[in-house]
Amino acid sequence: MRVSPDPGRRLRFIKLEPAHRPYKKWKAYFEDDDKTQYVRYFGGKYADGKNYPDYTLSGDDQATDAKRDLYRKRHNKEKVSSESLAKQHNDELYLVSPGLLSLVVLWGDSHSIKENIKEFKSKYLNSNFLKKE
Repeated sequence: MRVSPDPGRRLRFIKLEPAHRPYKKWKAYFEDDDKTQYVRYFGGKYADGKNYPDYTLSGDDQATDAKRDLYRKRHNKEKVSSESLAKQHNDELYLVSPGLLSLVVLWGDSHSIKENIKEFKSKYLNSNFLKKE
C-alpha cells in the first residue's frame, strides 16, 4: 500500500523482530502520532534461508570493516535519497526505508544491532532529523 506524504508526520520506533517472510531478515515496527503503525522488512536471506552476511552477525558470517565500508559506499544513495525526500515532504516516513534501515542498522558503526538501532533513532526519529514546525 502506497502512503501519501503527510507533512509533519513523526514516527516512533516500536520494536524489531525476525521476519517470517522468505528472503527477509528483520521486521521493524513504527508508529506515528495518530497511532497508525508502519512495518518495514529489511535485510536479506538466501533461498536456502541462510542470512546474507552483515556487520551485526557473529562468527564466519560477520562482515569485516572493509566489507562494511564497501557496502556503505555502494549504498550511500539510499541515505541521500531518503534524507532528501524526508526534508522535501517534511515526513519521517521516508526515513524508514528498507535501504536506509539496512545501511544504519545492519551496517552501522557497531556490531551490536541494539546500538545501531539507538543510533538510528537518535539521528533520524523523534524530530531529530526533521524539526517540528
